[in-house]
Amino acid sequence: MTYAIRLYQRFGFETEGRKREATVKAGDYVDMLVMARLGNR
Repeated sequence: MTYAIRLYQRFGFETEGRKREATVKAGDYVDMLVMARLGNR
C-alpha cells in the first residue's frame, strides 16, 4: 500500500472499488482505486 493511500485512509476515506488496468504508467497497465469519504467520522 502506498503512502498516499494510507494518508487518504487516515482522513476517513475508504476504497469503494478498483478499476483494473485503467491507465498506463511507464508502459505498464496499472489499476486505479476509487475512494470516497461518506458521512462524518
